[in-house]
Amino acid sequence: MKIISKAGFTLLVLPLLLFVSAGSSNRTEASLNWSLGLLHVQSGDMLQFISPVQSSTGEKFRIVISPESTCFAYVVYESPHGDMIDVIYAGQIKKDETWYSSILEIILPGGLESFYIIVSLEEQKILTERISELKQGLEQRTESSPLAESSQKLAVMNEIFRLQAEVSQVKEEPPRPALMGGATRGTPGRNRGMEFSGLSIYVKTINIEH
Repeated sequence: MKIISKAGFTLLVLPLLLFVSAGSSNRTEASLNWSLGLLHVQSGDMLQFISPVQSSTGEKFRIVISPESTCFAYVVYESPHGDMIDVIYAGQIKKDETWYSSILEIILPGGLESFYIIVSLEEQKILTERISELKQGLEQRTESSPLAESSQKLAVMNEIFRLQAEVSQVKEEPPRPALMGGATRGTPGRNRGMEFSGLSIYVKTINIEH
């Protein structure tokens, strides 16, 4: 997958994957209501991503996140063979704002592109640290650093999987289609994403197969 950057944040490597959840301690905390969409650029449709999205070379997508409260969001891509990790975004999204990823274009070779999306009311400090370490490692890359870089990538993915395991123990409210256009969201009115609520942290995964 090729990322066509149209935003000001830093890209590290490539692909995407989404998945949402929350730890048992979050049950008594304030919950976050938010919407997640996968926008097909060519058609303008918001696609369902419950199962792997079937795509073809040349198709373009954007991930869309729209929270009702100010929150922290992390979007990380993992390549089909796990050899490439890309931090698409790590930072805050303001209340009632809509965040769009850069354009994600499907390119050869084929496989299963995975995007992990973590959205929470509070900053995930360990994940933030792991991402910062990975970014610094990539910026200071030398011929002797492949092993360290591999370790940093693994540390990011391990923290994502740890959060995923924690939040999956707590039952969230069933996702429902959410209008993401018109006066309430920033995409065309005919587009619909999925709305999530009931937890203070979510870990969602989006798979694109081609």
